[in-house]
Amino acid sequence: MMAQIEILRKKGHSYSEIINESVIESVDSLNPFIHARGVSFTVANSSTTARLGSMTWALRFDYILTQQALIAVDNGPPISSNFLSDPVHAWCYSSLFPVETSQSTFQCHQMLTLCDLNYVNLATEVGKGKLLRELG
Repeated sequence: MMAQIEILRKKGHSYSEIINESVIESVDSLNPFIHARGVSFTVANSSTTARLGSMTWALRFDYILTQQALIAVDNGPPISSNFLSDPVHAWCYSSLFPVETSQSTFQCHQMLTLCDLNYVNLATEVGKGKLLRELG
């Protein structure tokens, strides 16, 4: 998703269009479908290219997630600061919460937790605990 966001941003698309085409499309369509049907069903009913790609990259993705990304989460700066350092996320956050308050920070953390829980389900227990502590 971030690669798509970067490409759209480099090609001059507005942030609202980037959010609509990347984040909202995923949250409203793809994630609920995968949650309802499962990854296996989703892959089995995808194009030949998507099926081959998922088989080719599954082990690499698993390694990157469990052995690199979650370790980086445990050892790195708070996730919320990483999240807000990206211009698209910062724009989205500032659009939702134009005035910084403790309530807006709490609401943003709630939204991040809900979005990230989809990905946390793939994580190890160590990474999960760290992620939820930082976002909660």
